Amino acid sequence: MLLNYLLMCSLYESFTYPFVILFSLPPALAGGRLGLRILHAVEPTVKMDVIAILGFILMAGIVVNSAILLVEQALNHMREGMPPQEAILKIARTRLRPIFMTASSLLGFLPLVLASGAGSELYRGMGAVQLGGMLLSTLFTLVLVPVMLSLWIDARTALLSLVGKRAANGDQEDAALLPVRADVDPVHSE
Repeated sequence: MLLNYLLMCSLYESFTYPFVILFSLPPALAGGRLGLRILHAVEPTVKMDVIAILGFILMAGIVVNSAILLVEQALNHMREGMPPQEAILKIARTRLRPIFMTASSLLGFLPLVLASGAGSELYRGMGAVQLGGMLLSTLFTLVLVPVMLSLWIDARTALLSLVGKRAANGDQEDAALLPVRADVDPVHSE
């Protein structure tokens, strides 16, 4: 998670937008753990092993891609002058299909979970982690990431307007410490 966060910080040149993107990982981790538990209840030989942990690592990379699609497109719309709330609503509609196309890889993990034969038990844990994590994360990412992005933009706008009011009231000491103006776009200034 830390490696994903640092990579996205360099990509966005911001510490906040990658933090919003990382909200897609907890549902994925919970779904992966749930998938592994369900399969363990059916077949007790499936346990948390190195291959299952590899499944968590692979899943983290795949799940983050969907959240990146949402945030990146919203930021692009806002750079073009669209209001933040309208941009978030638009990306929720337009990015739905690409996210579901990525999630269609869920069907590719079914043979890992359901196959029986020599050596199939080795990869069942990884398949269960991928299947459970991708399923739960796809459902939550479509709601959680846009909501967190909206909350962050609203909080940032409120903070910048508060700082702008202080500077406008003649509080010179605060204005020197926080050189932020009220006319600065809250989405594009870091």
